[in-house]
Amino acid sequence: MLHTQSVGSIIGPKTENRELLIDTNVNMYSIKDDLTSNWIYFAFKAFEKISTSGSYTSFATVGTGNGLDALGASIIFSDLEKLYLSDLDAEALNLSYQNVYRNLLDHQRKKIQLKIFCGSLMKPYPDEKIDIIYANLPNIPSDLDLSEGMLSASFYAHKNIFKFTDSNSSLIKELQSYLLELAYAFLYQARHYLSQRGKVLLNLGGRVPGDLVQSMFESLGYQFNEVLCGFKFQTEADLVIPGYAKYENQAVTFDFYLYHEAVEVLKKNSIPNPSFELDSKDFKKILEPFRLTAHEALVEIGKQNPVGHICYVIEGSRKNS
Repeated sequence: MLHTQSVGSIIGPKTENRELLIDTNVNMYSIKDDLTSNWIYFAFKAFEKISTSGSYTSFATVGTGNGLDALGASIIFSDLEKLYLSDLDAEALNLSYQNVYRNLLDHQRKKIQLKIFCGSLMKPYPDEKIDIIYANLPNIPSDLDLSEGMLSASFYAHKNIFKFTDSNSSLIKELQSYLLELAYAFLYQARHYLSQRGKVLLNLGGRVPGDLVQSMFESLGYQFNEVLCGFKFQTEADLVIPGYAKYENQAVTFDFYLYHEAVEVLKKNSIPNPSFELDSKDFKKILEPFRLTAHEALVEIGKQNPVGHICYVIEGSRKNS
């Protein structure tokens, strides 16, 4: 059964006077009423910021889910001529195509090449250069059956992970410890497809050390830049947090925060959500009094206390661009 939702408000001001509807199935995340509880809200804010820096004619999204990321891109990046979507789930991919196509204006349907590719990360994409490559990837490796429910939004199957030739390096081992292996694989592959002035955009939870994330980008030859940083409610906490807790140990912990307390201190300090001025290090410093490990977060949600996490959109561009 499909669920239809209006999505104009989450995309932004360019959708005024347009009725934008998408369908989701039981395997997809629906749009939450609180905009900042949605990953895609932060993505669209980043798109808006980047759209002011130049003209971009091609956009690809990896792991599109319901296609809303691509739909928003078609509206925010007004010069698009190519719009590519990929996902592991063929059924979701076909639905995402319909969600995008039916909301395109007539002139966009004539101008934009809308294509879908089924497969893992960048592997199904044609061998051509792309201006913007966006991804919001699952972090937690799992042996679960990911074909049921929304598990694939937070978990990925071991068999789908890219096999690194330098898997013995200390950086790779640390990335694996902090569940950044899939993000690294995406960035590794995306380099080949990125146009000379192109940008890779990674929508990432700030549960891990920021310096490690920067090292991940720079080790692959990217110029690292945080486009924005914000704070987000942890949705599906009873599913996601145990996954992180499983990989915690004395050396590795993940950052969560008491939700209401964090929101209050951000408001008290007049910090917008998201912020284009403060980075993830600033947010972590401000929210430190309310920090929880994944194990501590498990205790809090067991007491019906909501938790949240930092999220940020990172831009990776060629260092010589």
